[in-house]
Amino acid sequence: MAITNGYITLATLKTELQIDDGLDDARLELSISSASRQIDAHCGRVFWSESELATRYYNVAEPMVADVLDISSKTGLVVSIDEDDDGGFSTTLTETIDFILEPLNAEYLTPRQPWDRITLVDNYRYPMKRRPGLRVTAVHGYPAVPDAVSSACLIQAKNIYKVTGSGVFGSMQISVDGIPMRIPALDYVAIGLLEPFRKMEV
Repeated sequence: MAITNGYITLATLKTELQIDDGLDDARLELSISSASRQIDAHCGRVFWSESELATRYYNVAEPMVADVLDISSKTGLVVSIDEDDDGGFSTTLTETIDFILEPLNAEYLTPRQPWDRITLVDNYRYPMKRRPGLRVTAVHGYPAVPDAVSSACLIQAKNIYKVTGSGVFGSMQISVDGIPMRIPALDYVAIGLLEPFRKMEV
């Protein structure tokens, strides 16, 4: 199988496991894909950038601040509000004049961050009615996979590969000192690496 939006490559995992043949490539690729999607679920976001503009709608709970899905690029960004509550989104806002993207200077942070908040400046308020009041057209996602995410993926993919081979992933096992244990859904070291990237659902 091909790896889609994996956070490490097949070659990286094979090097880590000291595998130099292609006999088990399908299971290795499945391990990478599974680990990558576990990371997405744990963090509440994805760590790849979409290739095209996409439109998302939001019900906003505050008059000036809206938390949105990650925006990886300003190219083609369009932010509109539905002031008339008719589903028309006829009011298009202008960056720096009507709104600012946050975190500020996201493109200069290390690792490079996406924008995930749109704060209004002076001229408008978000409609807070029954229909979605905010529409955002943007390239969504994460600008690049952070090193910590790749490291977490390597740890988790390696664990998945090892335990699925014996058919015991998620089941009770005996540790080296004889204590019963359960393989965790996500490795505790991976959890620590991913903690700065966790996001509340938008």
